[in-house]
Amino acid sequence: MRKTRKIRGGNSNIQIRYNTNIMNNSFKTKESTSIKPNIKLLNIPLSTMIMYDPDAIVPEYVHYLVTNIVNGDITTGTTVLSYMGPAPPSGSGIHRYIFEQLQQVSPINILLSDRSNF
Repeated sequence: MRKTRKIRGGNSNIQIRYNTNIMNNSFKTKESTSIKPNIKLLNIPLSTMIMYDPDAIVPEYVHYLVTNIVNGDITTGTTVLSYMGPAPPSGSGIHRYIFEQLQQVSPINILLSDRSNF
């Protein structure tokens, strides 16, 4: 049974702010992203937010995962994997960090300890 669906529509769906800078499609340093950003999600009754690195040496490395978010307020959700800022290995090139919000049909319970191969 399908529990989530991806919300589409481009970068304007959610806002990621590190300090006062909006993250969408911009280059950031490892230092400027070490602290968890302020995340503004769409007002969806129930959703999941995931941050991952599709360019990691270990495929689909998850940096942040929060489920059961009520009405887009991430503070109401269940943190499955706490925020881990980007730290790509030296010489590994440019890495993209993707934030996605997924609509949930019903509450979910997930236990994860491995951030890789999501």
